[in-house]
Amino acid sequence: MKELRERDSKRDLGAELLESVRQMMTGQKGAIHQVVEKPLTDEGGEVRELSGADMAAFKPVGELLPELKDRNKKGLQS
Repeated sequence: MKELRERDSKRDLGAELLESVRQMMTGQKGAIHQVVEKPLTDEGGEVRELSGADMAAFKPVGELLPELKDRNKKGLQS
């Protein structure tokens, strides 16, 4: 542990981070990732289980139907 502290005390982390960003921006280092979005239904038309990323794409129901937002505040009274 002492060796690590001694080594790290000699490092300039700010310069290392800046250099890392420069390398990524110029394509020298880093990886490019592509997100593949799955369709919401399968081949048979069945809806698949939604992920958190899927749910984030939907607007809150209160934005779509303000009257439901008010009902929710009242405890879903009919």
